[in-house]
Amino acid sequence: GTIAITQDPVNVTVNQGQTASFTVVSTVTNGQTMNYQWQKKEYGTQTWSNIIGANQATYLTNPTTQADDSDEYRVAITAAGATPVYSLSAILSVQTGATVISNFTPDQIFDDI
Repeated sequence: GTIAITQDPVNVTVNQGQTASFTVVSTVTNGQTMNYQWQKKEYGTQTWSNIIGANQATYLTNPTTQADDSDEYRVAITAAGATPVYSLSAILSVQTGATVISNFTPDQIFDDI
């Protein structure tokens, strides 16, 4: 059998605290059940690590933090009698949003005019 990925996961941008969703679409020629194992590579590292329990065609992250920004995700797909394949990787971007400053008046900056 041959596993074919018809849609790789795509890059996702979320606000901090939101979850991100990555999806792969694949087929296998011999009709066997496909098994999925999502993997994560943290930004600045070279090592892919399996994500425990992430074994569906769609992976939903935990609520994101700034530390997750630029991490990469991919999925390994296996099926009986077929050569395993890896998807292309997708990058997670986490936006922190605007910082709100309270009790501020502009004349605090320009008081020497």
